[in-house]
Amino acid sequence: MAERLDGKGGYCVVGHKTGTSRHFARTRGFQTEMKKVAPGMSCLASESTESDRGRTRDLVARWLRVSSYTRRATTRSAWI
Repeated sequence: MAERLDGKGGYCVVGHKTGTSRHFARTRGFQTEMKKVAPGMSCLASESTESDRGRTRDLVARWLRVSSYTRRATTRSAWI
């Protein structure tokens, strides 16, 4: 993702089961690695949806509508 966005812009993270070691490892691990490989990118938001597809869809739709996220994000998409 960082490579496709030339290491610039922002991203959001959707987590799953809050409070589990897997949640913390994957969420924090991803953000830690992004800071190393793409220091010019920033996490705009991070939220858990408890692995519920409907909640995930609604959360991402809300993020896409919120102007502060879209203004700070890059104009290119990196769907992974």
